[in-house]
Amino acid sequence: MQTYSCSCGNLKAYGSMGPDRCEGCPECGTKLMPINWVVTHPGFKDPPEPHDFSYKEKVETDEGIKELTRCRWCHQTKKRIEEEEEE
Repeated sequence: MQTYSCSCGNLKAYGSMGPDRCEGCPECGTKLMPINWVVTHPGFKDPPEPHDFSYKEKVETDEGIKELTRCRWCHQTKKRIEEEEEE
């Protein structure tokens, strides 16, 4: 298991798979990198990658078949991401 951190250290993630490419720290605006990389490269300012909405799926609902557009990295729907950005 690895530890991942942003450049300011306020956002951390743990796991063997790594964080989503579109996940970043709201305070410093940098993406999460392995902690050993963060320590050896102080002051890095790499922003997270933008959401990639190339993943589309068809879902059957009570109102018929609808298409969902999801981010390729975090798998959240485009509608949910837009709602979170408005807040």
